[in-house]
Amino acid sequence: MMNIQWFDRDTLRSTIRLWIKEVDVVLDIGCGIRPQGFFKPKLHIFCEPCSEYVNALQRRFWESPDVIILQTPAQQAVKMFPDKSVDSIFMLDFIEHLDKEEGKQVIADCERIARKQVVVFTPLGFVAQEYEAGESDAWGLHGSQWQIHKSGWLPEDFDESWTILASTTYHLVSAKGETFDPPAGAFWAIKNLQTGKPSLEKASDLPLVSIITPAYNRASYLEETIQSVLTQDYPNIEYIVLDDGSTDNTREVLERYSGRIIWETHPNMGETRTVNKGFGLAKGEIIAVVNSDDPLLPGAVSTAVGFMQLNKDILVAYPDWNYIDSNSVTMGHMRVPEYDHLYMLKRHHCSVGPGAFICRKALDLAGMRDPDFKYVGDFEFWLRLGLYGKFARIPRTLATFRVHPDSASVAAKGKAMADEHIRMIRKFYSRPDLPPEVIGVRAEAFSWAHWVAGLAAGSSRWAALWHYIKAAAYHPRSLRKNFHRWPVAVSTLAPRPVFAVMQWGWHLVRPMIIKLRSFVRRSSRLQETENDNG
Repeated sequence: MMNIQWFDRDTLRSTIRLWIKEVDVVLDIGCGIRPQGFFKPKLHIFCEPCSEYVNALQRRFWESPDVIILQTPAQQAVKMFPDKSVDSIFMLDFIEHLDKEEGKQVIADCERIARKQVVVFTPLGFVAQEYEAGESDAWGLHGSQWQIHKSGWLPEDFDESWTILASTTYHLVSAKGETFDPPAGAFWAIKNLQTGKPSLEKASDLPLVSIITPAYNRASYLEETIQSVLTQDYPNIEYIVLDDGSTDNTREVLERYSGRIIWETHPNMGETRTVNKGFGLAKGEIIAVVNSDDPLLPGAVSTAVGFMQLNKDILVAYPDWNYIDSNSVTMGHMRVPEYDHLYMLKRHHCSVGPGAFICRKALDLAGMRDPDFKYVGDFEFWLRLGLYGKFARIPRTLATFRVHPDSASVAAKGKAMADEHIRMIRKFYSRPDLPPEVIGVRAEAFSWAHWVAGLAAGSSRWAALWHYIKAAAYHPRSLRKNFHRWPVAVSTLAPRPVFAVMQWGWHLVRPMIIKLRSFVRRSSRLQETENDNG
């Protein structure tokens, strides 16, 4: 049975990013002057027959040693590549420029050449696009004869080994700027070719992975997150979505996935208790909590399971992750630190972020999240769990963290969240079973907990000031060594206009401080040299 999923235009544009695998070697066929921009591979091969487009690419990438440009038609280029010689192949807005039989042959050759993925994007059905001789193309160049549409494609042209993501209302205007009425459709066809992945027939032999998503009024992001889990290439997943009394259309979203996920709705009781309910329902040997607005990246589950099977002594595995905005556009990358429980404690820094996977025995050892904490329940859980065993960083980017005005980490800032940081560290240090090395960093742990609480206090300036004073009192040497952090603290205390002036002054003074510090260091080294010679 063919896997076809239909979306509106905007959802398709954001969802497709979740399907694209980041790989090392990419062949970009018929890229024109705009190669694929989902990620930057280690080697990017452009295949483009139009000489003017090739010249534009050469000007743009002439200093890039990781780019190879082939000026040759795709039909000839694919014959030059050996089997399984590139990781992924992109054909974006390309196959409609070929005759149907030529296009089918190119696709077949791409399946032979690619090791991991073939990605096609094309209009839904035949969309006429004609140019007169000498007419400029959409980029204002003279490649219009390469832009004529010769064939139309439908999802049915791809067999059941392909996944189709489609929209009937994708293109609003033509390449010439003319409005489509009605809009024209388009679709993505994606074929995953990764070898060595577990087959569906062997799914029962693989560890069951339970993924829990607590949802509260995140209907606009929930479907993307659900899709990111259901489209994972790991075949043995139990997916539990728990609606924590949402008042938006979360329930309508969940009803569309009845039979594909396990879902329940209950009166609002907060994220911590909702996650604990999920822990109680989960049957998996490995468990992950995926927030309703933080979709997983492709291959996250299979990569995490493989990593944990190679490192059987760990309780938790956690990956690097990307910041994304409300439109799922990547804003930045977070390379998380290698695990160090003492550092996490004494710096009050949660190294474990989105996309963490937990062994079942971790819950047996440490219990569930503490319902006393509304805002820092996950951090408290990681600190407590760290007393029982090792964590490990997965050196791959497998998850996302969405930054938007309504996200819990943004909206929760205030005195209540600040107080919770202090209650958490006090409760942790009230345990009678703490090892000596943990007890030894108590002052530093309390200092940094108060520092973070000051930052979290939001508009409660007097509360923030009190926490900064306490931070300095608990461990003054630690904060003196991190003097560069103080401007951030000042921003939480000063009114915005005042802080703007202070920030402007700091940018003026900081270069002089750096130069002065460098001069002092050079003078000290010179003095030491003279003393040695003397």
